[in-house]
Amino acid sequence: LINLSVDKTTASSLKVERDADGKPLSTTLTGKDRRNLYLKLEGHVSTASNAANGLPTPWECLPRVDQEKRQTASKDKLTKLKSPLFFINPVRLSLRNLARGVTETQMKGLCVTALERGLERGVVNVEDVKA
Repeated sequence: LINLSVDKTTASSLKVERDADGKPLSTTLTGKDRRNLYLKLEGHVSTASNAANGLPTPWECLPRVDQEKRQTASKDKLTKLKSPLFFINPVRLSLRNLARGVTETQMKGLCVTALERGLERGVVNVEDVKA
């Protein structure tokens, strides 16, 4: 005995068009981004050139060792995110390359100062602070 789970008309309406790689062409049927991949470039320092105004980019202002550390960390993150087991926590803060002498109190003070500056500049709003 064979029982059809859906009829042919319903099955044809559920069909998803795919490209050569097998990825869906239309994203209307895909669900919410549960892995928060939209945050993967948060805090990324762009390497794009500012040749038009003649000023050095923030990337060019970083020491060479810091550039290498950032590139390695970015590659590691993107490699991990290829696996569906990894996700980005939207509320966890990651701090890297802190000096050994920085205490927890100093670090919290720096975070509060950065938050206040973000509120002043309009980068962060009060709803983000409450989260």
